[in-house]
Amino acid sequence: MNLNNLTNQHIISELWRRGELSYLLHPGQLEYLQFTKKSKYIKNMLHCGRGWGKTWFFLALAMEYAIKHPNSRIVYATQTRESARQIIIPTYKMLTLGVPEHVKPQWKTQGHSIDFINGSTIVVEGADDDHGNKLRGAFAHLIVCDELGFWSHAEYVVNHILLPQCQRVSGSMYLTSTTPESLGHEFYQFVIDCKKNNTYYRKTIYDNPRLTSDQVDEYAKQCGGYDSTMFKREYMCEDVVETSRSVIPEFKRETHIINEVLTLNGDNNDSMLSLKPSNSVIRPKYYDNYTAMDLGLVDNTHVLFSYYDFENATVVIEDELCINYKTTDEIAKLVKEKESNYNKPPKIRVCDNDLQQITDLSITHKLTFVPAHKYDKEAAINKVRNMFAQNRIKIHANCHNLIHQLIVGIWNNRRSDYERLAGAGHLDGVDALIYLCRTVDYQHNPYVAQYDQYKQFINPKETDKQGYENVFGRRF
Repeated sequence: MNLNNLTNQHIISELWRRGELSYLLHPGQLEYLQFTKKSKYIKNMLHCGRGWGKTWFFLALAMEYAIKHPNSRIVYATQTRESARQIIIPTYKMLTLGVPEHVKPQWKTQGHSIDFINGSTIVVEGADDDHGNKLRGAFAHLIVCDELGFWSHAEYVVNHILLPQCQRVSGSMYLTSTTPESLGHEFYQFVIDCKKNNTYYRKTIYDNPRLTSDQVDEYAKQCGGYDSTMFKREYMCEDVVETSRSVIPEFKRETHIINEVLTLNGDNNDSMLSLKPSNSVIRPKYYDNYTAMDLGLVDNTHVLFSYYDFENATVVIEDELCINYKTTDEIAKLVKEKESNYNKPPKIRVCDNDLQQITDLSITHKLTFVPAHKYDKEAAINKVRNMFAQNRIKIHANCHNLIHQLIVGIWNNRRSDYERLAGAGHLDGVDALIYLCRTVDYQHNPYVAQYDQYKQFINPKETDKQGYENVFGRRF
């Protein structure tokens, strides 16, 4: 065929007839296309910053496949049907602009699909609609999961609804998204999986050759600057929690996590203080223990074991329990086992106000809990946030579940409740921490209490200073 004698419309018509749509892609997209051809794994991940053109690329890829493979079934899964109407359909219209009608695929509102004259179809549905059940089907030769990092049930929809359709016909699956707003999203399970199988690909805003430096500057400005969480997350693909939705944004792993709790020895306190590792704390000679619990059955029962260091005004959380589907008897046994590791019982135990369970724990198991104050939760959370900001909370590294919840925990879009996330549950450990920080008796001075008890035994001729030194083994 002599292309010199053809108009642009003839050329476009012939390209669409053959299914050769790479002319629609920019160099960065062509580079990724070559990367995908090396894949030997069913799942492929494009972790991509906004502005790169991932929806454009994958819709073009899907249409090219549909043209080259008659009677094929392709699934294009978005977050919701509404997002399909807002993003996929306008992108389809732009991709097919100027394409002659006799080769142009048609959008069918009734079937919510893009249909081709060769019998192929691209089904477009939402993963969050009806828990993904609208995406069910007998088979799918190609599947695209768009903005996976924002799906509510990503793991279930991908692995239980979509993957079997692909496996039945030896198809391929493409997972793509910008960085989700929480590091606890199931998106990261797929990142790990694809990295392991060499099918993970990352592109930032700087990998889009169609953007000028001025345009990048403008996007950064709209996000609050280059150092803003939004720009780093949405355009640079960095793994950061969106601070505007984080429940406890003041928590910092490098600041608030400790690896060791040292115990003072009256004979060598000064040397211990001088040799104390930076990621440790020293348990004072006198302190008050506290146990805080958030009860659950399907959700976790999360228990924190802690003490309050009065002199340093610091709550130290030494250990945790994170369990579910346990009876009251089982919970009581596990709490007692944990508390037996400490040389004194807690000054106060607190848990959420399930009065029946509190009564059972008290009467049957001799574990007295007081009901937590639940008024004005926003204020209670802000108290915890301020304590982290003031570096007044330390958490032992073995409290894995609490630490994970503090890192990934975010509010839902309405800020009416916590977002449920894989591995973080309903932030039950965060709630236990809130109860704890509201219950600690910050005014109680255990040093004075110990001295008052000791005064009757010391030599009346000794000064108060000498008496304190005899009691506490240190100078004041």
